[in-house]
Parts: sequence; structure tokens; C-alpha cells
Amino acid sequence: MSIKPRDKGQSGVAETKSGRLLTRADQLRKTLHLSRSRQVASGLGLAGVLTLSLWLSGIVDTAATLTAYATAVLAAGTTGLAFGTIGLYVEQRRQSQWEQGQLSRQKIADMAQVTVIRLSRAGEFVKIGVTNNSSRAIRDVYVWAVAEGMTGLYHATAYDDEGRMMAGMSNIPRNASGETLYWRLRTVPTQETRFFDQAKHMIDQPVPEMADERITAFAEFRDPDGTWWRADQDGNIGPPPPTEPYEAPERPTFGRGLG
Repeated sequence: MSIKPRDKGQSGVAETKSGRLLTRADQLRKTLHLSRSRQVASGLGLAGVLTLSLWLSGIVDTAATLTAYATAVLAAGTTGLAFGTIGLYVEQRRQSQWEQGQLSRQKIADMAQVTVIRLSRAGEFVKIGVTNNSSRAIRDVYVWAVAEGMTGLYHATAYDDEGRMMAGMSNIPRNASGETLYWRLRTVPTQETRFFDQAKHMIDQPVPEMADERITAFAEFRDPDGTWWRADQDGNIGPPPPTEPYEAPERPTFGRGLG
């Protein structure tokens, strides 16, 4: 069978019709937002309609040419759907990462509302206030101070108005950057403040006389989701430094000045 020359008028009409079919197919795809499986089925159906139209119009008038054309159309459609799927996956992953980043930033901003204030000065026993202005309660709150040039920590515990250790205080040791924390308060509710005084039964001597910037107060606590945070009196907030597995010493110790 030989390929007959096409009539130019007839060819132009057929090409116009095929172009309209492609345009309408694209519009339908964008408007209906079909599921992936239905898009594939619809694409195959439209490809079949387009191929049949070209056959009937005489643009493609041999079986071999028709088969080759249909194969090319189906391959192009499959490739397009594949790229569309990849693009959708990349976009969804980018959106998910952005949302996770937003949640992380919001959480950090919320935890930054937990403030630590050192009320004592050099030469005095430690007194620290912890205010929870975050949206939810914080739990398992450890409070202490560090004096530069001194070994050990100045542990602090919460007391009631009668000088007794506040209900909710527990001696549960925790490793903190190579040092051991001992006493923690169970909860500081949102929009409330708790005051912690130096645990004199552990360290019965005040912070030595030194420059104020050499003394820093800290608090370590868990948020309601169980994540640990560390805050200091300078407004720094973040996860605690990584620590080695905890091994409790026989008793808390306090060393002499290093210089």
C-alpha cells in the first residue's frame, strides 16, 4: 500500500481539530484534578480518540504509520505522567519540610518564653527564679548555678513559705555535661514562677566573691512532648549538650577554687 499525498485543505482542518482535542484534554485535566489512576485511563482514552480522528481525517492513512503514531503518543503520555508524579512528590516533600520547619521554629519560640533569673549576687547563697510564660506547663525542672573557676554545681531546690522543701521536689539524679544534677521540681505551670534556693544540705557555703559575669544560672526541663531543653539567665535556649550514660557517684562533691 502506498502513501497518498494529502489534500492541504483537508490536512489543515484535521490538524486544527487535533489541536482543539489536545487543548480540551489539558483543560479537563487541570479542572477535574483526577486521581493518578483515572488520569492514566483518561490519557489513554484521549490518545485513542486523537489517533482515530487522525486516521479518519486522512492525516495518517497506513496501519504502520498509525501504529507508530499511537505508540509515540502513549509513550509521551506515560512520560508526562511520570514527570508529573515526580514533580508532585517533590512539591509535597518540600511543603512537608517547610511545615516541619515552621513547627520547630514555633516550638523554640514557645520554649524561649521560659526565663531564668539569678536573684543572688557573688558572696551570697544562690537564689534563682524560673518563670514559665510558654503555652504549656514544663516538667522535671532542674535548677543550678555555675561559678567560673569552681568545680561542682550550686544545686538549688524550691521551698515553701515555711522553709520546707516544696511538694513535688524529688531527688532523681541526671547527668548534665559531665556533672550530676540531683533535685528536680515536678511541674512549673504556665504563667507561673517558682523560686529556687541553694541546697545548703549539699553545699553549705555561698558563691565566692567574683565578677558577676562569672556566675551563670541554668534550668533544664522537659516540655509536654518529652523533649529536654536547657535555658540560662542570658536568654539562651536549646537542647542540652549530649552527655554520656549516667553513672551516679556515691555522694555529691564540691571542690576548691582552681585559681
